Order: sequence, then C-alpha cells, then structure tokens
Amino acid sequence: MSTRRRTTVHDLASLRVRPDGTRVKNATPSLRSAASAARDAAGNWIASDAGGKGDVPRWRKKKKRLVEEQDEGGEVGGGDDGVVDGTRDEDEGEDTGPKDPRAKKRRRFLEDLTYLDAPLERSSQEVESAANDAASLPVPSSELLKCIHYYASRYYTARGELFDAAKEARREKKVRKMERLKNEGSSSRGSTDGRENEEGVESEDGDEQENEDGNENTDSVTGRAETEEADSKGSKVKKKVLRRDMYKAFDGSALMAIGMLIQEHIFSMMSTGPGEGWEDEMVALEEEKRVRSAARRKRIKSETREVGINEEEEVTDGGEEESDESEEDSSND
Repeated sequence: MSTRRRTTVHDLASLRVRPDGTRVKNATPSLRSAASAARDAAGNWIASDAGGKGDVPRWRKKKKRLVEEQDEGGEVGGGDDGVVDGTRDEDEGEDTGPKDPRAKKRRRFLEDLTYLDAPLERSSQEVESAANDAASLPVPSSELLKCIHYYASRYYTARGELFDAAKEARREKKVRKMERLKNEGSSSRGSTDGRENEEGVESEDGDEQENEDGNENTDSVTGRAETEEADSKGSKVKKKVLRRDMYKAFDGSALMAIGMLIQEHIFSMMSTGPGEGWEDEMVALEEEKRVRSAARRKRIKSETREVGINEEEEVTDGGEEESDESEEDSSND
C-alpha cells in the first residue's frame, strides 16, 4: 500500500491504526515483526493496540517531589529534576513534556484511566424533577410547524373558510375560467356574450389586483370572491364577499403557539401514569370480554344444533316420501 496517503475511516474500522496515529502497513515487512502488529482471521495485519493498551496497571503511580537545594547564588535547580517515572508534580510551573501537541495528546490518551472510575449516579428526585419539567421542552421544529400549517390549511380549505390568493393561483383560476367561458360561448352563446364575459373576468382580475396593491395592511389576510344571489325579480346579482387567505391566516407566532401546545399535550400524555382505580377497570374489562366470548360460543352451539335438527328433519321427510311411493307402486301392481 502507498505510505503517502492519509489514514481513512476504513483503516480505523479494520483496526489498523495505533493509538499514536501510525498505521500498520501491509507492504512493510519490518513492521510485521513488531509487538503491536498481529494477523486477524482473514490474514490481514492489524494493530493489537488499536483500541488502546490491553494491560491495566495494578498499582497507580505516585507522584514524588524532589526537594531542590538552593545554591549560594540563590538559584533554584532546574525543573527537569522533578520528573519521576514519566510524571511530575502538579505544582511545578515548567512543562518538560514534548513540545508537539499531538504527542501530548497521545500520551494523555494512554495515561487516561478515568473510564475505570465508577459512574456518577443521579438521585431519584433529580430524575423526577427533570421528567416533570415541561419547561425543558425544546422549541418546536420547523418540520412540526410546516405539518401544522399544512393540515390546518387543508382542513379549513375543505370547509370553504380559506382560499389560495397567490398571484399564480389567481392566474390559473383566470385561465380555467376563460377556457370554460370560451367553451360555453362557442357552444351555446354568441360572440357578444363571450365578450361580456371576458370583460367581466378582466374587471374581476383588476379588482383583485387593486385589492392586493391598495389594501396590503387591512386586507392582507383576506380576499374578495364574487357570489351570485337572486334578487326579488329573479335576476342574478353578483356580490363580493371577503375570504381569508390560507397562506396568511396563520402567522409565525400562531404556529409557534400551536406547536408548543401540541408538545405540552404529548408530554402530559406520556408522563402521566394511570389514574386511580385502573386495576378495577381492567378487571371489569376482562370480565366483559369473558362474558361476550361465552355468549358467542353459546350462540354458535345453538345455531349448529338447529342446523343439525333441520338436516335430520329433512332426512326423515325424504324417507317418508320414499316409503309412500313404494307403497303406491306395490298397490298398483
């Protein structure tokens, strides 16, 4: 293998990386005889200390401090003399370790035995307080708010309380209405009726545009729709009514409030335990199921018994008819 490439995740997963960051190379014979190299079941060379050293020290090393003697000039001895067994006193101000931060990190990794300590235990009161704290719920995510907006819009649109007042939606609606009027004009009406309808559609679109441009503050969440009502004379009169825009009816603050309410509702449903008397309710439910199953078995038995009786009656009736026919034949002979 090439030695100039970087270490990859595949090397790390195949246990070929040592704790110091070096990699076991299959193409280097000199490293195969190393104590930290071994072969796996597939014959590949791996690092035996890939997950750290396997030997755990039995005794913890003690840090000793050597008393430095001051010379006649009042100078203190060098800090290098204070190192014993690869460790030094915490009170020493000088750092005699390697200057490379990566080497320091590797040594700290090898000497770190904190994973052998007992895990910290939390009291039951802290756990209960954390579980019952509804204020610790996170902020509703954008996906939840999008789902709320989608289903609310679908619900109110199906009830006819919201409509799409976007520019593209109005343009599509106008095209569909023009096509419908054109088809109706070509089939049943004359050219004059078609022109009047087109002018009416253009005026309606102009009114909607004026409503959008001139009333941005007051009518931002409403739109205008024309409805036909019959007057006393029987003629249809167009009347404009206001309808709410589905894209502006729910602003960000309302969606956030709904999302927080939904989260608190789900939290309360999942955190609250069964109420008092739930054992009696379960016993009554099991008794009701047992009574229903017994009644069903009894009904099935009675139905099968009735079917058997009917079959026996049919068989006996058939035998009597055959005997009567045989008697008639014998009398005729």
